[in-house]
Amino acid sequence: MYSEIKPVTLNITLRQGLSIKSGEIVTVNIIKQLSGNKWAVGIRGKVFPAFSEFSLTPGKTIKAEVIATGRSIKLKIITEEASRIMELIKGQGLPDDSLSRVIITSLLKSGLMLDSTIIAKMRHYLQRKKDSSARLARILASLIDKNIDISGEGVEALVDIMRFGEDGGRKHDSKKENFHKNAEKLKEELEKQLEGGGDQENCLKLYNHMKGSSQTWFVIPYAVRTGNEQLTGTIRIQYNQYHKKVERCVCIVNDSSSVRWSFYIRPKKGKKQINIFCNNDGKRILCEKKIDELRVKVRNAGVEIDDIIHKEDEFDGFSPDWEISHYKKINTMT
Repeated sequence: MYSEIKPVTLNITLRQGLSIKSGEIVTVNIIKQLSGNKWAVGIRGKVFPAFSEFSLTPGKTIKAEVIATGRSIKLKIITEEASRIMELIKGQGLPDDSLSRVIITSLLKSGLMLDSTIIAKMRHYLQRKKDSSARLARILASLIDKNIDISGEGVEALVDIMRFGEDGGRKHDSKKENFHKNAEKLKEELEKQLEGGGDQENCLKLYNHMKGSSQTWFVIPYAVRTGNEQLTGTIRIQYNQYHKKVERCVCIVNDSSSVRWSFYIRPKKGKKQINIFCNNDGKRILCEKKIDELRVKVRNAGVEIDDIIHKEDEFDGFSPDWEISHYKKINTMT
């Protein structure tokens, strides 16, 4: 059986006579296993060869979202959680498209209720920016959780700096001195930021001093030079106000060649677990071959590393796709 927890994808070689678009939901009939990870599947009455990292079940019918098109297509199998999201979209009377799924998922991950006014504001913002990425939607949900009106003044500047170093966010300006270039000063600067004594823009200071109704996140931009390489990004910390402890930490690292790494760290059974994500397939595969070496180096520090380095489309900058908050706070009647 395929995984019901982590995203599972099918890579299908297209033939003439099938026209599908990114974001569409299609029904896939699992016909039989051909060899190894190669399967015969049926889509809209036609049979295609498909490749899957996980074992499938012949005779089973599944739903999948089209996430890439071209001479071949990539389908993300819709898990039980994703099916619930589709039901929620229908219940809210929203268009069944990728934008609705991104918005609903970001609100669920943030532990927020599904409010029609909030959903409309998020949809308007993302459409206006022509950016339906999960990364931007999750930032908006984080602002909403802190009762910040995403249609208000100053939001653009706040979103910009929360995406520091990333596409769509603020880039590092070497002429400015408000971000440290010296690695030795980084720790001191991060401590100042958490205490409110740094030189970051006022809007980010305000965000970091506000408590979230469901989750409280701190976001700290940084820039560090190591040799000839300039690294920029953000450190994002989720703090549990009730238990007075850090629940998750995310370190996003962008290099000068637009390769982005995300390190998702959380406690697990007395240790720390790290999931790694990368937006560059070549770098990801190369590093994955050496992950055993990295595992040995951090084991003595009580850190466990996931078996694989994940593709970035499984991560929104705050938490992986397979971690969605429970549905106890969802009000589908709004």
